Amino acid sequence: MTEQKYDATYRLGKTVVHVVGPGELSDEELARRLKEYYRAGWKAWDSLTPEKQKALNEEAAASEGSS
Repeated sequence: MTEQKYDATYRLGKTVVHVVGPGELSDEELARRLKEYYRAGWKAWDSLTPEKQKALNEEAAASEGSS
């Protein structure tokens, strides 16, 4: 059995969590994944009512002003 390399290891009480990254990505694969993330985000945004979108925009603008 080969030794597994982890990007990070966390100990939370009696639980050990190993984080494994995706490894090397080509520029094309990275672009494809980012496009899918953006598409999912816009799909979630579009599922909101216009009133909820407006409320979230106002909340974000207020929090940016207080930073």
